[in-house]
Amino acid sequence: MRFSSPSLCAIALCIAIFGILGVWNTPQSLAEQQTTIFPSPLKAELRWIDVKQNALRFEKKGVQAMAIEDYLTAIDAFQLGIRLNPDSKLSASLYHNLGLSFRAIKDYPRAIRAAQHAMMLHPDFEMYRFHLIRTYEAAGLLPQAQQEFEHLLAENPDNNEVTSLLQLTRERQEDLNRQ
Repeated sequence: MRFSSPSLCAIALCIAIFGILGVWNTPQSLAEQQTTIFPSPLKAELRWIDVKQNALRFEKKGVQAMAIEDYLTAIDAFQLGIRLNPDSKLSASLYHNLGLSFRAIKDYPRAIRAAQHAMMLHPDFEMYRFHLIRTYEAAGLLPQAQQEFEHLLAENPDNNEVTSLLQLTRERQEDLNRQ
């Protein structure tokens, strides 16, 4: 099969147009590859900077959304940040805030999973355990809350706040058992 010169020009023109329009897949940045599977209006916020900086930007956006009680946007932002930086102390903070956002919309199973993941990534940070306990309490899972309080008390036997909160949780559980 022979191609005439005008045909080659037409093919080259089509290739150029398709390339400009982005019809063919082009190599993507790591940030775009990791968020492609998660459609989001915040995806447009990605910039050509390193992945950690993008994760920090999404954490900031999520915190801002939480401040105005826009929890769905906050969840979206935290999930994008986690996809960009999945296994670090930064992502522990993202998981923690994700859990708080899920708890705010009363999606307790997801809130618990997010809080547990935050604790796995940063086990030394007591605030994550406190928020997990609060989530268990909000979900009505008082035995799990009591178990976490006991764990905290074992690590910090002189912590009066933990001791009093554990006692309150035990009393609530006893009240529920009597009903």
